[in-house]
Amino acid sequence: GLDRGNRITSKLFAALLLRMAQHPYAKNYYASMAVAGQRGTLSSYFRGTELEGRFTGKTGTISGVKAISGMLTTADGPLYLSMISNGSEAPVAVMGKVLHSVFAVGHCR
Repeated sequence: GLDRGNRITSKLFAALLLRMAQHPYAKNYYASMAVAGQRGTLSSYFRGTELEGRFTGKTGTISGVKAISGMLTTADGPLYLSMISNGSEAPVAVMGKVLHSVFAVGHCR
């Protein structure tokens, strides 16, 4: 989880997600994560949007830091992504807008 002592980059989180997708226990790993609009910490996010059920991930917040990392299912296959906002008091909804933009720009169907 997020901790003031961590200095892990979003690039490393995305690489970890990709690596885990290739692991024999990948199905169990992803089944344990929240699903946009359906379950866990993402259950109230993206409900009724094109992202519902298509983004599986993990959120994290501590004072001044917000993060979301996960796998976005697209017509062209999965996209592994991670966003970390350091020193920002912007609402988590801003990160949701960025995720929607990634979805749209990637021509995800």
